Amino acid sequence: MHDLEQLIECWRKSAGATGNVSAETLDELESHLRESVEAFQRGGMGLAEAFDRAAGQLGTAPAIASEFAKLEQSLWWPAKAVVGIVILLTLGLPLPVFGRLHDKPSGFLLASHVVAVTIGYAITLLIGTLGFCVICRRSVADLTASRSRSLARVTVRLGGIALVVTATAVILGMIWAKIQWGRYWAWDLLETGGFCVIIWQIGFLVCHRFAGDHAGWVLALGLLGNVVVTLAWLGPRVLGALHAYGRADGGVLLIAAIALQLLFFGIGFAPAGWLRPGRTSG
Repeated sequence: MHDLEQLIECWRKSAGATGNVSAETLDELESHLRESVEAFQRGGMGLAEAFDRAAGQLGTAPAIASEFAKLEQSLWWPAKAVVGIVILLTLGLPLPVFGRLHDKPSGFLLASHVVAVTIGYAITLLIGTLGFCVICRRSVADLTASRSRSLARVTVRLGGIALVVTATAVILGMIWAKIQWGRYWAWDLLETGGFCVIIWQIGFLVCHRFAGDHAGWVLALGLLGNVVVTLAWLGPRVLGALHAYGRADGGVLLIAAIALQLLFFGIGFAPAGWLRPGRTSG
């Protein structure tokens, strides 16, 4: 009788010989293969027959490689939408902003700062929106490992872009402030908010680094990034209105938006599929 480990080893060599199946994919397939073999054996089959049946269900190595290549290349539609919005924003925002600010003192610096802040903050918000989509998807069924990996690749790149652009915006703002006001930094609400956003963006990338490829839970953390950006972007204006006029126009909406983000962040801790009809515990 063939030993199961020897059969698995031969199967892995055959599947890996195509060069299109990653070690992580092979590990995932091996797990399914072992479960199927055990199930067939419990049904009374011998090891060799059970293994042949289970391997036959998975398919031939070229077929496996082809299917997983398609999955690896396929990107979830919300991620495609986010990438598209980032591209449109990057291409469409500079012209109107530079058109409005070009005649102001140090207009080029100020316009560049505004464009960079808007893009950096918007990308961070879009990452949080993608996290919202992941939470909604997991409430019905968990993400596949391949989809989680593709999302991780996209969001870590978007997060890196957001960090670079936001840091550039802060530097441009400091130079503009030095020219106009004679100082680089004063820790006012807007400046403090920008600093907090950068710290968050760094933290998000660090979380990605330690989460590996299965980073669905890191995307849920993006909702906290939405809270940070919302406070940094809109908080100073609301507090400024409160200080100047004794009332904070938009304050209720600001609080409601933050509460909604925190609510969905909490929902992200629920088990995958908790809203699926007919789901039973245990």
